Amino acid sequence: MPHIQTREHEGFYVLEGEVSFTVDQKEIIAPQGTFLNIPPNVIHSFKNNTNQLAKILVILAPGGLENLFVEVGDRVSDPTIPPPPMSEEKMKKFVDIMSDYGVEIKHH
Repeated sequence: MPHIQTREHEGFYVLEGEVSFTVDQKEIIAPQGTFLNIPPNVIHSFKNNTNQLAKILVILAPGGLENLFVEVGDRVSDPTIPPPPMSEEKMKKFVDIMSDYGVEIKHH
């Protein structure tokens, strides 16, 4: 879902697999080893469009936004197993509290 962070730079380092990013309406296919930095107020989204597990390291500066994921996410017991899809209930909670963390959904 296209969004912006109003406070943080968000860095993505692709550890495994391939992730498709859209940054300011430009698609970037990011294989393992790719690093992207998204400044505040830049519309972006990302998705794994492959059948392979993808892992990314997300770096936020300044810190704080990680608490959004702690509040809504699930603890992972085995990082080699693909996560289940986000339930409608969790997605609603995620969207409802995003603005508390300076994140805004943007529609093209």
